[in-house]
Amino acid sequence: MGNISVQKPSVTIKQIAEHGGEPSKFAFRDNIIAFSRIEGLEALIKKAAEYPTPYKAARMKRFYALLQKWQWYYHQGVESENTYLINMAVSNIVLYGGRALLAYNEMLFPFHKWFLRVLAEAEHKPEGILDLIDKVINTRSPEAVKQFVTAIDNFTNWGIEASEWASCVVTKEELGCSEAYI
Repeated sequence: MGNISVQKPSVTIKQIAEHGGEPSKFAFRDNIIAFSRIEGLEALIKKAAEYPTPYKAARMKRFYALLQKWQWYYHQGVESENTYLINMAVSNIVLYGGRALLAYNEMLFPFHKWFLRVLAEAEHKPEGILDLIDKVINTRSPEAVKQFVTAIDNFTNWGIEASEWASCVVTKEELGCSEAYI
């Protein structure tokens, strides 16, 4: 047998607990320690899996603004008959509308593979939102997109008016500004 080397992890649980992104934090959800001699490991894992509530309002605002941005791109794609843009926009409309709802519920985004399953678990969401998501994805129609976006619009106060999305998105993306945990 060859030698087995153990490499030091590049990211620690403590770093994920303090600064980790949502998919990294989600990976610690429902973990069980079978055996450990590391004092405080259970508390550290629990902290790593917590939703970063200090950033909830900022995330809600940001994801709602991105939903509005992609709705605008969707309509641009429809007007110009640009299938690529329509497809990108539909996926992102669902993504950011859903992420806004996850933020509202203080639920971590698990990344794309488990996204809809986790969204289905959200206690507070517009009635029939998962059916609307299916309709948006399967039809890509202006009516379905409008129904989905309207359901998100009317669900809560997102901390930003729908018409203000550009200033929020431009500030973050195009000026190189960043906000922690967003």
